[in-house]
Amino acid sequence: ALAQALLATDPALRLVLGGGPEERPLAVAFLAGLEEGVASRVADCCGQLDLMETAALLGGLDAVLGGDTGPLHLAAALGVPTL
Repeated sequence: ALAQALLATDPALRLVLGGGPEERPLAVAFLAGLEEGVASRVADCCGQLDLMETAALLGGLDAVLGGDTGPLHLAAALGVPTL
C-alpha cells in the first residue's frame, strides 16, 4: 500500500527493491501485487548485487526506506536520507 501511495504522488518517482537471494519470492509477490503499469517503475535488485554494487546503488538514491538493516545503515553512512 505504501509503494502504491508513493508511486501515485509523482509519475517520475521510481522505486528500487533490495535484498538477498532469499528475499526473491517476496519481491516477486510484491511486484505481482502492484497495480497494472506501476511495476515498470520498480527496479528489482533482490539477490543481484554484491556489497560494493549495493553501496554504489544506495549512494545514488534520493532516500532509503527500510528496516534496521545493514543496507539502511550503509545508506545513512553515505549521507542518504533514511526512514
